[in-house]
Amino acid sequence: DYCEFPEVIDLEPYTKQYLEAKETEREEPAGLGAKAEAKASLFGDLDGMEAESKEQFQYHLCGVLVHEGTCDSGHYYSFIKERFPRARGDDTQEGQWFKFNDSAVDNFDFRDLKDHCFGGYRTVSHYDSVTRKTQYTDIPKNSAYMLFYQRADLAAEGQVVPVPMTLTREQLGQVPLEQ
Repeated sequence: DYCEFPEVIDLEPYTKQYLEAKETEREEPAGLGAKAEAKASLFGDLDGMEAESKEQFQYHLCGVLVHEGTCDSGHYYSFIKERFPRARGDDTQEGQWFKFNDSAVDNFDFRDLKDHCFGGYRTVSHYDSVTRKTQYTDIPKNSAYMLFYQRADLAAEGQVVPVPMTLTREQLGQVPLEQ
């Protein structure tokens, strides 16, 4: 099936703070009641929230794992956005997207993501020499299997948790093991 996903997700409407404030608005008419005033002072005015604090709820797409094939067999590859853009001689601060497919790494135009990840079906044709007719078959398109988003305010500040490529004996000793 065809399924789109956004480049930016705003998770604020799913936070406890936001839901409690909306519940208070429904329970009490505007400007009435001590309960509404107490919540407003505790949580602040959500509509008047500063842009800086609202940014903590914004998440930007930074990676997509794609499945090509059927549920019985297939192949996985990924699209990953460059986290720390290199100086390219242009004014863009936006990270480049890359396609990682086995040992091949290629530049990728983000505008083509829809064709590679949103699923759906495409019609292919082939000539059947027995019936001497062109036959049409709908086959599934590639679909995003897993999405990766990064919090916008942390990405802007370059705050990412480094993940070592290999663990040293010392690091391995710090990993709690289940018995």
